[in-house]
Amino acid sequence: MYLPLLFQYFLILCFQTPLHWQQLPSLENTEGYAGAFAGESSGTLLLAGGANFPESKPWEGGTKKWYADIYALEPNSRHWRRVGELPRTIGYGVSASYKGKLICAGGSDVNRHYSEVHSVEYRSNQILFSKLAPLPQPLANSSGTLMGSNLYIVGGQFSPSATEASQRVWRLNLSHSNAAWEEIEPIPAPGRIFANVSATDQQLFVFGGAELYEASGIVKRKYLQDAWVYRAGIGWKKTADMPQPLVACASPAPLWKNQILLVSGDDGSQVGKFPPAHRGFPNAIWAYDIATETWKSIGSTPAPRVTLPTVQVQSKLYFLSGEKYPGVRSPENWLLSLE
Repeated sequence: MYLPLLFQYFLILCFQTPLHWQQLPSLENTEGYAGAFAGESSGTLLLAGGANFPESKPWEGGTKKWYADIYALEPNSRHWRRVGELPRTIGYGVSASYKGKLICAGGSDVNRHYSEVHSVEYRSNQILFSKLAPLPQPLANSSGTLMGSNLYIVGGQFSPSATEASQRVWRLNLSHSNAAWEEIEPIPAPGRIFANVSATDQQLFVFGGAELYEASGIVKRKYLQDAWVYRAGIGWKKTADMPQPLVACASPAPLWKNQILLVSGDDGSQVGKFPPAHRGFPNAIWAYDIATETWKSIGSTPAPRVTLPTVQVQSKLYFLSGEKYPGVRSPENWLLSLE
């Protein structure tokens, strides 16, 4: 009868210990990328695609550029190597690591959104591509995560000119080579972009993100702090709101010892500001306890970023590149060890 209490006490002790952060080799010859794809293949970290402002910043009239480059960081290496290219310049899709392959779903470039889905494998210093079933609709600025062999994709926008975000949720069983995308019940709440998602082996969690709405001909964002959980056969259930609105936290949100971690993110408090007026994004790490449906702060990140991918390999969490300020990327990469 005492085991549940002892387990909760163990979790508290775990997260009272200072978090162990380690800086990894930075990307070379680039300022970094927002909205890149990332995963693990054959023990090697892969980072692909994404976008930045290479010539001048947005407040200076700069133009965003999308990329196709694929970089690899092999075990114990001190340098990332450019090892290939994606089929097109693309970013702001959903990525996941599955059985030694990086899955890349949807995304956008300067002109349009895409429905393409493919896997990327790094083997014997070569990049191998395989096509998977395309999304039923073009999607970018979505969020996604794995639940077992199922890849879930939540929300997003169907086109660059969309004035509303999607409520729809799709899943693809990656264990079947001929599988098609299935639609599950939509989120019973506003559609959203850049939501924060995670999953256990039976539950899908969706936290926050940004709702889109049009006002005076301008598409604006409403920052959300609601939280939802989906279970097959039961449907959606509302759970405890986040302590604050958060959009585009490190994605997918890592799962560790029955807790979901939201790292950094944009709380909307500085919308419309650019450096030097913009102070950077919040550095807090929030933990959602699945059993108790409660939130607590467990520390901070030394490198607050948004629109960056996470790669989780057991107790090791990799945070790759991302957006340091609006329009400003970072080539830095970090490792958080949770052993």
